[in-house]
Formats: sequence, structure tokens, C-alpha cells
Amino acid sequence: MVDQYLKLWSREGWYFNDGAGWFTTAENRSRSLGWPWPSTLLSALCTAYGRQVERHRGSPFGKREWEDLREQIALGPQLPLLSTTDGTEQLLWPIPADALAPAQGGAPVPSVPHPARQRFLGGADQQLLPVYPRAEGENGKLSPPTGWWGTERFVSWLTDEQLTDQPKSAAGTVTDWRGVRPSIGRRTRVAITRVAIDSSTRTASEGQLFSYDLLEPITWLEDGGYWNWSILTLVSFPDQLKLPAVATLGADRRLVFLEPVAGNPFAVPDRLLERFAQADRRWIRLVTVTPTVFPGGYLPVAGADPIVVTWGGVELELKAAAVSRPLPVSGWNMASQRPKPTWRAVPAGSVYFARRPDGAAFSAEEVRGLWLAQVGERTQEGFGYVVPGICTYEMEVSEGW
Repeated sequence: MVDQYLKLWSREGWYFNDGAGWFTTAENRSRSLGWPWPSTLLSALCTAYGRQVERHRGSPFGKREWEDLREQIALGPQLPLLSTTDGTEQLLWPIPADALAPAQGGAPVPSVPHPARQRFLGGADQQLLPVYPRAEGENGKLSPPTGWWGTERFVSWLTDEQLTDQPKSAAGTVTDWRGVRPSIGRRTRVAITRVAIDSSTRTASEGQLFSYDLLEPITWLEDGGYWNWSILTLVSFPDQLKLPAVATLGADRRLVFLEPVAGNPFAVPDRLLERFAQADRRWIRLVTVTPTVFPGGYLPVAGADPIVVTWGGVELELKAAAVSRPLPVSGWNMASQRPKPTWRAVPAGSVYFARRPDGAAFSAEEVRGLWLAQVGERTQEGFGYVVPGICTYEMEVSEGW
């Protein structure tokens, strides 16, 4: 396998669809996803690689060959890359679900594991403890986070450092605590309408008028600057083969540029390793940075008690979780010309609290192994990447843990 870091960027916008079809609203307008599924990126890169193979051998692939090739390509982490007017670039990460947003602004409020304060629907006890705010919000109601953080802010949260109320963005503009603005899911959306013309009447064909919204890759700022975002990923190909400079991505086959990236942009931060080495850390947080598919819904192991898993070569006992609403992941199989099955995935930014079953402290090598470890199912398609963070909450929970 040949690993290659790639930057996917566009000038004409993005349209990421799922398997729901074009006519999903009363106004017959399809809504683009705020961020592509990993399987969508894998299919686009598989197509670009497969076209090059076809050119070299002089004949096109058949349906079975396309399906076999897709199984031979593995997708790594996929994160937004923000470029600014002065040419600087910053990697963005999903905001962890244990960072709660005050309604009136201010620094995020951490949430900690705690036995359930009320019964849930159906009266069934949860296998993983829920989380609650460590302190009551001073600036209004607390809500789950949305958006993305820059690397510096994300690593600060993983190392349990105090965050300020107003971080500086990569562009030098003060933004609120939710991260670099605008978030990927709140990009500028432009309505695109397509119509088919009936040659006999020279009018629009009935039933052939549809529209969708396009995500603009560039956001212009009031000072004349701009923010431009792209997709940074790692992909493993079966052989060394030069990719084309241009490929297509998304339901509307929008053009994207494929740009190789040198070095390892996803390397584990030294600051995180140093923080783990400073003291015995017997608890840990695992943050999902891509959508993750588990056999038990939000549970990595269905029906197990206790829940013991091996992630990144480290045996862990999961005790609590902060998980947002599930994501219905679907798509379209171009080779078979039919929709793909729908899976329910844990969203990026979900947090799992864990310890080692023997109660021992985590070493720096174990933390390094957990950095961008893959968990769950459909890992070959790029689902299930997690990163570790410091957990200092063990003294605040009951002995019932």
C-alpha cells in the first residue's frame, strides 16, 4: 500500500448529497450536507485512481472491477483545512461534545460524567453514564457545541487547559468560542436550479425541474480578506500511480483539485504527550474526529457489561459518553446504480470516558497509539477515527464508577 496525503480544493463550490434523492422537500430542493461522508470521499478518490489505471491498461473497468478496486483503497482521517488571506493554513477539528456553549457567549463549560439524575424513557438504565455540566452556566442556557476548532484550541481542550472567552482565528479576527467562523456546516449556500428543455415545445419538461444548494468554498470578510476551506485527508492506494490533477466530487460531480501534501499533517501533538507524562493519568477521554459506526448504536459493544474494548492496541473500559444525535449515513452506489444501505453513525465530536481495566496509568506510547486510532465498523472507508485527551474528572465522580 502507498500512503499519500492529499488536499482537495475547489473554486466552484461543493454539493454533498446522501441517498435521499433530489426531491426531499416540499419545494423540490435538495439540501447539501455540511460535510461529506467519508464514503463519498473514498468513492471520488477511487474513481480518480481507477481512471488512471484504465488509461494505463487501455480498457475500461467493469462493474465488478470497480467494486474490487474500492475494497483495495483505504481512507484515512478527513478534516477541513482553512486558508486565509496571508497564505497561512490551519487544520480544523470538530468541537468535542463535552464542551457546552453558553447561550450568551463566553468560555465553554466542561461536562463531567455523573450517575443519571432522572430516569430515561422506557425506564432502562444506560450502560454508559451520561455527562452533566461541571458548573451552572453564568451566561445563559448551555447547549451542545456545533462547528469546528483550530488545532491550537482543540489541543488545549484535550490537555485540559483553560480556554479564554474569545479566541483568535487564523485570520486574526476575533470570533466566538465555537471556533473559526463560519463553521463548515454554515457555509454560504447558493441555490442552483437545473431544468430540461423539451425540444418539441421548447419549454421546460414537466418533472425535470429541480434545484439544490451549493456550498461556497470562499467566504469574503468585511476587511477585504477571505477564508478558503478545503479537505485534507490521507489515502492508501494499492500501487504507486500518479493521480490526475483534477477529479470530481459530490452528487453534481463538481471539479476538485488534488494536491499532494508533504510531511504528516496529522502527527500527534508533543504538548499532549508531555501532559500525559507529567502525572499518572488513569482516566482518558476519546474524541471521535470522523463519524463512527458501532454495532450497538452509540455503544461500541452491544449488550456487554462492563464495556471493554481494545482501541489502538490499548485495552479500555468505557464508563461514560457524551454523544450527539445519530447521523443517518447513506449514499448512492454508482456501479450498481442503486442506493446504499443506511447506517446510523456516531457524529464527529462525540466523547467517551474510559480507564484501563487494571487501573494502571496511561503511558506516552499508549497515548501515541490512541492518536487517530480507528474503531468500530467500516474503517476501510474512513469512519471511526478517535484522538485521546486528558481526563481529570475521576475525583469528581462517585465510587459507583
